[in-house]
Amino acid sequence: MKQKMAKKLLCIAVAGMMMPMAAQAADADLQLKVDKLTQDVNDLTATVQRNQDRSLSKWLSIGGAYRFRVDSLHGETVGYTNAPAFMGALQQNPVFTNFFADPQTQGLLGTTTYAGVSTLTPNAMMTNLATYLVNTGAQPDLNAAFGYLQQQAGTAYVPAYKPKNETLYTNKFSLDLHAKALQDVTVNVKLDMYKTFGNSNDSATMGNFFADRVGTFDGTLGYVPSSSLLNVDRAYATWSNIAEQPVWFSVGRRPSTDGAPSNLRQNNPRPGNGGTPALLVDYAFDGMTIGYAPDIEALPGFYTKLCYGRGFDSGFQGTSTNSLKDTDMLGVAVIPVDTDPLRVWIQYNRGFNIFDFPVM
Repeated sequence: MKQKMAKKLLCIAVAGMMMPMAAQAADADLQLKVDKLTQDVNDLTATVQRNQDRSLSKWLSIGGAYRFRVDSLHGETVGYTNAPAFMGALQQNPVFTNFFADPQTQGLLGTTTYAGVSTLTPNAMMTNLATYLVNTGAQPDLNAAFGYLQQQAGTAYVPAYKPKNETLYTNKFSLDLHAKALQDVTVNVKLDMYKTFGNSNDSATMGNFFADRVGTFDGTLGYVPSSSLLNVDRAYATWSNIAEQPVWFSVGRRPSTDGAPSNLRQNNPRPGNGGTPALLVDYAFDGMTIGYAPDIEALPGFYTKLCYGRGFDSGFQGTSTNSLKDTDMLGVAVIPVDTDPLRVWIQYNRGFNIFDFPVM
């Protein structure tokens, strides 16, 4: 009896000793499973992060707008002499053959000394033509010369009429792209299309629809009706945080259109520090900018920038048919305060070699 009792007590003791060992083994197995699950979660998180970094939305944002408009235009003119038609009639006149064949002689129209007047006006230009007739012997005196010119002008006279366009439909589409190319390098692009229904060239700006336009220029593409092509309104790259300083450099087709306060009329977000006040500049051009934006507690949002642009490239120089020079622009902007409720902008612009009538 005592032996049986001793065996039972021994079995119970051995069993008691084995239970902690089994529990420890179970805890170790559970810990391995937890560690593996943690590693799997970390690997999954890293994979998701890599996929997000590679996703299109991480480095590229796309926006745009579409506008449809209906106009009904009516007007009334008075009789007038059409200047281009008048000059065209003179070009067909053998008396002025040499005049229009020589660009330097044509330049007499733009001089005040030839006409003997101090201010160049349309009458002064007419006086230059009359003086040319007298000097070449085509007419005996100024009175006869003016009479001859009046006779020629009669062929270009346009009687009064009432122009109208009952319905004019236009559509305007813009596509905005913002890409983060590198850590501190961004690229911004804005493409525009602006055209009339049933018309796909710039004849809409040549007097058929809008009397205040004489052509579509490089800086007005996308802002006056022309073709159905997407024109580049802006395309520029910006390098920020240069040398880990609040300095940026930007080059390309500048964000010089749709600036403040025109964004209020168009219900668009206000332009950033790359914009230009639309009251001063609202014309697309190519150029570059260097800016500086230090953190000044007394002047929240302060930044300043120096801008350079080219509005017209004249091509080869030194030829008898090209007296134009490149047209450049220099701008200095100081923005002492730029906050949500208030922006103070000081701007200086200077244009160089501006001319009056570019090649269309």
